[in-house]
Amino acid sequence: MKQTYKDTAAIQAYLHTAEDKSGAVPVINIHVHVDHRSSTGSGQKPDVQTANSSAQILKIVSGKKVFRIPYDSILAAQADGHYINVHTITETKRIRASFTALKGSLSDPRFICINKGTLVNLDHVIQISEGNVLLGNGMTFSVRKGGYKKAAELYLQYRFGGSHSVA
Repeated sequence: MKQTYKDTAAIQAYLHTAEDKSGAVPVINIHVHVDHRSSTGSGQKPDVQTANSSAQILKIVSGKKVFRIPYDSILAAQADGHYINVHTITETKRIRASFTALKGSLSDPRFICINKGTLVNLDHVIQISEGNVLLGNGMTFSVRKGGYKKAAELYLQYRFGGSHSVA
């Protein structure tokens, strides 16, 4: 059955209600118009998303709560004691869970560990420098000392494929 959703909130609402009893999450193919024009001065950035991507969902069970977060909306995750702060496009979720378990769940190549307790989504990275990673929303995260080269190589490999080295 083909359904059309006009915004991210409608898709997320569908995903939260569509899980069947076996726990399987439905696959949704999303076709998005990509606007590469610059903003019109309104302060809004152009909507750039990948067309024809399959929705992958991070599912975290914390006590009696179940959190379902689409991979595409995750910007970064940071350990904070016994909690994880998952930064998404729309909000930051503070979840009581193990960072090690989260890192194992996000074995997708777009997620890399740039520092002890910090994962970033390479889809949202716009710059990697000697000490920092800059995301498209303006958030910055520290890169571990000596980890810049590896982070930059993983970023180049993810974005452009093949083997790349950073001098």
